[in-house]
Amino acid sequence: MTKNSLLEFNHFGNLVSLKEFLADGKVRGEMIYTYDKNNRLTKRREIDSYGKGSVYDYQFSYNSQDSVTQVIFSNDNFRRVHKIERDEKNRPIKSEVIQNDTILTTYIVMYDQNNNVVTENEFRNKDTPVKLIERIFNKQNLKVKEQVVEYNTWDTLNYENRFTYDKNKNLVLEKYNIENDSIFTEVKNTYHKNGKLKESTRTPKGSSYFVIWTQKFNENGDLIEYSRDSNDDEPKEVWSYNFKYDPKNNWIEKVEFKDNKPLRIVKRTIENYM
Repeated sequence: MTKNSLLEFNHFGNLVSLKEFLADGKVRGEMIYTYDKNNRLTKRREIDSYGKGSVYDYQFSYNSQDSVTQVIFSNDNFRRVHKIERDEKNRPIKSEVIQNDTILTTYIVMYDQNNNVVTENEFRNKDTPVKLIERIFNKQNLKVKEQVVEYNTWDTLNYENRFTYDKNKNLVLEKYNIENDSIFTEVKNTYHKNGKLKESTRTPKGSSYFVIWTQKFNENGDLIEYSRDSNDDEPKEVWSYNFKYDPKNNWIEKVEFKDNKPLRIVKRTIENYM
């Protein structure tokens, strides 16, 4: 489908109108933006002229610190409100999604004295728990433990996530979904001297069948190898990538392989502007 767009801006450089046209000149859709005297977006209207001719309206409210406190989405008889409550430090501490006067979801978070989110709780409606998370941070403000409780339709999941770091604050070991000492997912990471991730290996523990996934990166942060190795009779699969770089260390050629067989070559032209 061929289409063109017409954009209009106000004298502050803010987009105030966007129209999309089909090849025959008919308007496909339009978006209209409205701002207040403080240059904040207060309304956005989306008009669908190509489909059912629907009109969608968004309204945005702010506090004195220019942070969003409410978003209202409406269409015909449908109305959804997203309310955000903030503390004296302007941090979001509670949000509610209300649809046609019914509370659908509620989120509540708490912070420690270092602004780390130590609890993050999700509820259905107003107070029916869906997912409860408690976190512990060390003296370096690094997350070291999460306790998670998930309330599903048929059962309740209770598990931990643990995180270990090296002296440079690099995350070197992650243990996810710890049900007990033998059932969890382990991720081990190593790093280059420049601090960028060198290798990451993900291994499920405690399963009769499992797949080990490994990613390897060069010192530029580019993925150079990705492998899948299962514990059954399937052969190990390896995807690898060779790079060529320009003098500014931008890659300009990437050759992709699977099990040492070339798949494709990607070449890029980089233009640098002063």
